[in-house]
Amino acid sequence: MLAFSRMATLLLLAASAAQAAQLTVKDPQQTLAVVKLAEGTRLDAFYQQVAFPASVNWHTALISDYATTQKVYSQAEALRNRLAELETRWRNSGDGDLAISAWLLRKMLEQVDVAGRIPTDLDPDQVRVHPKFSRPLVGDYALYVAPYVSRLTLAGLINSDADVAELKTLGDIALQSGASAREYVRDRRFLAGANRNEGYLIDGQGRWRKIPLALWNQQHIEPAAGDTLFIGFDPSVLPSDAAGLNDQIADFLANRIPH
Repeated sequence: MLAFSRMATLLLLAASAAQAAQLTVKDPQQTLAVVKLAEGTRLDAFYQQVAFPASVNWHTALISDYATTQKVYSQAEALRNRLAELETRWRNSGDGDLAISAWLLRKMLEQVDVAGRIPTDLDPDQVRVHPKFSRPLVGDYALYVAPYVSRLTLAGLINSDADVAELKTLGDIALQSGASAREYVRDRRFLAGANRNEGYLIDGQGRWRKIPLALWNQQHIEPAAGDTLFIGFDPSVLPSDAAGLNDQIADFLANRIPH
């Protein structure tokens, strides 16, 4: 009878665990909280159990689950393979500089920490006030937050390091008050095959748009803190079967974990 009672208790505990939703909250240095509540509990109830830092930049926060993250991992592998194919093709055709650019872009992707972004507003004020943002959680989720820092990430076929002797295809640069996107790339070294006329501005919530960067087509577009400016290949150097490569890389970078 005692053994049966213990078995029943274990089964009840297992059933309770299976019916719990979990939210793990992380910042760049540590795990801030792990909250477990009944499946279907809305996000605002999870937020009530977390002591968030005061300096969070909610513009860049990201929430993900296992399934969406696995899709992004698969996307990353496909992109790296595609860039490796381009590298080989250009090298074999004598386009050594383009081959190096493909290699550098592939290595850049390996530096980017990503998670599958679930598109939604995560600001606690919005989550509390608007039910559409307080989604019910079923399963395990990770919420990534980072402090507000007045900086922009520069990525792709451009040197993000101001020192011309160094070469970095991914790096953070300080935002300048009132500066347009073009001013961040104007005096920097573009790599072989780079699109000097147009870039991708990816905001902290994973939305991107193509923006003009050349003198002849310039517009005053100011990046916000936590945005990423990605420089891809000039469409004229890409083979027809890789015409969508830049868009695909922008889609991937939209899942970058805030840092």
